[in-house]
Amino acid sequence: MRTNIESKHKQRGITIIEVLIAMLILAIGLLGMASLQVRAVQDTTNSSFRSIAIYYANDMADRMRANKDAVAAGGYNVHTGGSDKSGTCLAVAGCDSANMALHDKWEWQQNIAAALPAGRGEISVATGVYTVEVFWTDRVSQSTAGGVNAGTDETSVSFVFEI
Repeated sequence: MRTNIESKHKQRGITIIEVLIAMLILAIGLLGMASLQVRAVQDTTNSSFRSIAIYYANDMADRMRANKDAVAAGGYNVHTGGSDKSGTCLAVAGCDSANMALHDKWEWQQNIAAALPAGRGEISVATGVYTVEVFWTDRVSQSTAGGVNAGTDETSVSFVFEI
């Protein structure tokens, strides 16, 4: 009978150790799930930025297709030089194609800057092929050397077309 009592005393506290180990494993699992959730939210935000950038790249292509006279005259060959012409182009009749191109570029840049973090747009042309690029800063780098998250990364969307 003495051996049963002695063996019970030797195992005292084993149950609490098992519970603590189970809680530790559960806590590690919950932290892993929380980090997955955070990453999913970050990737969703980056995906949203990409959709917005694609929209604005198409927007500029549509503006250029609508103003073929300015395209032929080189009004869209570079992204710089835009200015607010809403008083002459949007409020009254008589806006020429060059002023509309200036206004299009200005308004496009304003929209990109307002919609995307550090957003900017560029237009270039080579042998009649136009490239519209929209740049922004992603909240989380998608790929880095060594798999380490760098925090931010400049990303771009390019839209190449002919008019």
